[in-house]
Amino acid sequence: MRCACAAETGQAALDWNDNTEPDLQHYNVYRKSSPTGTYSKINAAPVTQSSYVDAGLAGGTYYYVVTAVDTAGNESPQSNEVSIAIDASGPAFSSITASPSVAKVGASISITFTVSETLTANPSVTVNGHAAAFQSKSGSNYTYSYTVATSDADGPATILISGTDTLGNAGSGSSVTALNVDKQAPASSVSGPAGVTQTTALAVAWTSSDVPVNAYASGIQSVKVYWNRNGGAYSLLGTYPAGTNGVVFDASAHGGDGAYGFYSAATDNAGNAEAAPGAADVITTVDTTPPTFSSVAADPSVAAQGGSVSITFTASETLAANPTVTVNSHAANYQSKSGNAYTYSYTVQASDADGAATIQLNGADPAGLAGSLSNTTALRVDNTGAPAFSAIAAVPAQAKAAAAVTLTFTASEALTANPTVTVNGRAATYQSKSGNAYTYAYAIQTADAEGPATIHISGSDSMGLTGVADNTTALTVDKTAPAFSAVAATPPKSPVGAAVAVTFTASETLAAQPVVTVNGRPASFQSVTDRNFTYSYTIVAQDPEGDATIAISGSDPAGNNGAASNTTALDVDKPPAAPTGLTVIQQIP
Repeated sequence: MRCACAAETGQAALDWNDNTEPDLQHYNVYRKSSPTGTYSKINAAPVTQSSYVDAGLAGGTYYYVVTAVDTAGNESPQSNEVSIAIDASGPAFSSITASPSVAKVGASISITFTVSETLTANPSVTVNGHAAAFQSKSGSNYTYSYTVATSDADGPATILISGTDTLGNAGSGSSVTALNVDKQAPASSVSGPAGVTQTTALAVAWTSSDVPVNAYASGIQSVKVYWNRNGGAYSLLGTYPAGTNGVVFDASAHGGDGAYGFYSAATDNAGNAEAAPGAADVITTVDTTPPTFSSVAADPSVAAQGGSVSITFTASETLAANPTVTVNSHAANYQSKSGNAYTYSYTVQASDADGAATIQLNGADPAGLAGSLSNTTALRVDNTGAPAFSAIAAVPAQAKAAAAVTLTFTASEALTANPTVTVNGRAATYQSKSGNAYTYAYAIQTADAEGPATIHISGSDSMGLTGVADNTTALTVDKTAPAFSAVAATPPKSPVGAAVAVTFTASETLAAQPVVTVNGRPASFQSVTDRNFTYSYTIVAQDPEGDATIAISGSDPAGNNGAASNTTALDVDKPPAAPTGLTVIQQIP
């Protein structure tokens, strides 16, 4: 018997000489994956033709033999052995380059690479997920083009190449080093002059940098410096090449005394230009009058210990730095300014005495002239503080529809009246209190949404300060019964006496192990992992032939009961009945 093989993508086509014996019934095909391995029959049904295709093969070498089987079930010796090597390796891409290797938005890039074998079509090439366009190929060398897009990120670009060889094997290659994108504008700032001088020659200095983004920066090309006077329109002072970091500005030639603002804008070697800032980098003024402070206010005007107070005031002129603000000698914190209007914040301290607080303001203008103000009318301290609520709990913590829930919590101080308590915006009912510990009752409503419930508590103390607390962790509403899915039996078809593993998945954590029966008889719990249960059952003689009924029931922690019945997972297979009525119909001498 002869065997011949042909290889296609992932399959082996076998052919052999026809067996012409009249009692031939079929052929069997055997395969192994190593020269010393054991042959295994691979045809699920009898092979009636003298050919066979073994499909779905991974890469590697396979060995085959064929046998013939006659109508009496006799199987011939094995045929000659043949082998075949399956190619499952995709093409490789190498020597990936980009020219230029550094580019900004709108630049045209030429991408070249080499493929390891012949492809069925031009490969797909993307840069940062955007398609590149085929240009040409010479042998195994390809050229594509790409235009840098606004959406391309700064730094190394990801070039991805994919293609398919003539056997249908897919391959890919990538590079994150061939091309760098520079979209980032450089940064610069005028760092001088600072303060006030009486001379008209102002030494304007600046710094600039092209900070690397994803390890790349093209470097500074030039810096433009702009100036204005007393908040007027800005004018270009000059454009200065990289390496220049200062120039003398003659104020007498640009209006004399006043407040001069300066800012800079740098350009890098890729052509990216820094945008103008929203305000001057630095302002220099000539000033002989000390600053004053007015319009001092505190919000709220009465605050308790721990309370946050916003302090606002206005300075008469631009200051050299944010002024120092204290409340009863404790530092307040700068928050913001708009023009010469300042906002500070302060948290009332335990050591702050009840009554009028002293707000002290101190600041200096750019000339170094100091001004100050002391205010004792804007803020009054009340150290009692608003009540707080803690130890918020619900029993049960998980509740179903119509369930009665007991809510408990503790107030930090005595209240003027029982606090208001709501659950999901609906009122809970006061039950009792012991000291500052309260108990309320609530029944889960149909309108309560499934999931964490919001418990809101509010109450006031004798000073009229109101405290509130919101809790979303103490109580969870669960109105959904557990469900059981993925019911399976192993083995799915079993005779009497066979041990069957019944597995299924619960939709949520259960309060206890579910009850499982097979044809009304209990199965035994074996294990559970992450709501995946395994039970065991042994087929008994009382189990009827055919589909068995697997029944599952269980409850979740909220008391919702769920059940499932399955008649497809397990088939009871009993042996056929013994033949009856056997007689001798003729005696043979």
